Amino acid sequence: SKNYFCIKESNGIKILFVIRKQDSSSVEIFIDNGNYEEDQKLFEKLFLVRKEIGKNFENELAWERLNDSKFRIKHDIPYYFLDISDWEIIKEEMISAFSKFTDSVSPFLKER
Repeated sequence: SKNYFCIKESNGIKILFVIRKQDSSSVEIFIDNGNYEEDQKLFEKLFLVRKEIGKNFENELAWERLNDSKFRIKHDIPYYFLDISDWEIIKEEMISAFSKFTDSVSPFLKER
């Protein structure tokens, strides 16, 4: 089971916290403005600068073309919601990852 918390949305781009009850959580950029060609073009533009984005983010990112004509860029965080013994660490890790993630990708989204 997943809970999505959309933090920022603009022109079909959603920046999300995804909190899972088990396994891991993630920060994600979900691209879906309803126009497959535009979404694909943006995803490919970001994919071309993925090394720079990854270097700025300092963590591994997954670049995914989803089956339903949507696109996602995500970073998994090895904590999950029910792991309450480390909740302060989890909270700090997620906030830090979200901030670095948006800072790494945002300059390339502004250029579109």
